[in-house]
Amino acid sequence: MAHITALKNEIKAVLAAQWTGCDWDTAFGQCQVNLNGKTAPDAEDGADRFAAIAAGTRRANDDEIRERRRAQSKLPNGTSLSQAASALAADYQAAAVYLKTVEADAKRALGHVVWALIWAEWRDKRAWAEIEEAIKIEANYHAQPGYERLRDAFRRYLTIILGPMFT
Repeated sequence: MAHITALKNEIKAVLAAQWTGCDWDTAFGQCQVNLNGKTAPDAEDGADRFAAIAAGTRRANDDEIRERRRAQSKLPNGTSLSQAASALAADYQAAAVYLKTVEADAKRALGHVVWALIWAEWRDKRAWAEIEEAIKIEANYHAQPGYERLRDAFRRYLTIILGPMFT
């Protein structure tokens, strides 16, 4: 019982740092928008803001002016600020689609962790396949030390309860 409690505590620690937005630097789209710290709704908001700026129905704030100028420098010479705002809107819209996929994958990985715990509580080695699937999903984006830590915890737990038949 103490082993399953330790495993649950390890899972809680990893889930406490659960995905809350892109957590790596990117250069997304033709304007090379950095998505670090952004979620799909953030990207949708960026698309709406820059579309309104490009259409002239919204004034850009200081941060948006800087981002638009930076984007303009990434685009071909002669690109106007309005065209840069349009390009940013398109990049943010594409980023929203991408981030929705990332967020859905994070939920799928979490589902595999839940199933891994259920199988582990039943002392079933299918727990291992579930945690490996979670890591595989998350590895599509970047290294996942938290999930790797979970895999190590599951390995320890399953070796204790299943013994040599697991290893």
